Amino acid sequence: MGGIITYFFIINKIKQESREHLRNEKNVVAKKIKEGILPAVIQNNIGDEIRIIEIPVLTHRKPFFTTVSQREELNEGADEKEEKEENEGAFKTEAIVFECASADKDYRVTVVKGYDNDEALGDNILNAVTISAFLMILSIVFVNTFIYKKIWAPFYFTLKALRNFNISKQVGLKFPEAKTEEFKQLNQAIKVMAEKISKDYLSLKEFTENASHEIQTPLAVINSKIEMCLQDTQLTPEQAKMLMEASYAVNNLTCQPM
Repeated sequence: MGGIITYFFIINKIKQESREHLRNEKNVVAKKIKEGILPAVIQNNIGDEIRIIEIPVLTHRKPFFTTVSQREELNEGADEKEEKEENEGAFKTEAIVFECASADKDYRVTVVKGYDNDEALGDNILNAVTISAFLMILSIVFVNTFIYKKIWAPFYFTLKALRNFNISKQVGLKFPEAKTEEFKQLNQAIKVMAEKISKDYLSLKEFTENASHEIQTPLAVINSKIEMCLQDTQLTPEQAKMLMEASYAVNNLTCQPM
């Protein structure tokens, strides 16, 4: 965007300078015509092309700028007409059109600015902007391909460590020393979080093991009492059935992992 803005800014400045040049030429031509100098003499003494047309009467139209096509002969030494036409290059240039009067005649004058490398300068500026944009794109690709990976290497290592982290193995997280302050803070926060999770996991595991041990003893007592009751010969079938169901439930609870 900066290159495009610069391009149009410079082109606008060139256009302003060109128009200022044409205004100066207009003043010179108008002065010479008022002094009675012949149009042929004026054309031979002005660097730009002067087109003077006699008109019946002045229309009092204000001077205005226009764009005209010009032909530039690149090889003036060509003899044959076809070769000469091939060596001619067409380009657009700016002109100013105005009216002025001498003592006895009225004229419409067109001052056409000669080819003074303004068009080539604009093309060169456009090429420079295009090349700069292309180099910028290459720079972005280089940054994303090489420097980006190098800068973000600690982040991806941290991400890989988190994916391979297994709390049951009780292996702490280890990160390489990062030069970026943000990555240092991230790794430190993850270490603190992992340590807290490990402590909570160990506390929960210890509680579960203790609870399982405390529950196994009462269950064993209940199961032994049920077996003693089942050995009573005076049990009714209904009572024996209920005791069997209770023994089955106790055995299931004993076999459940805590």
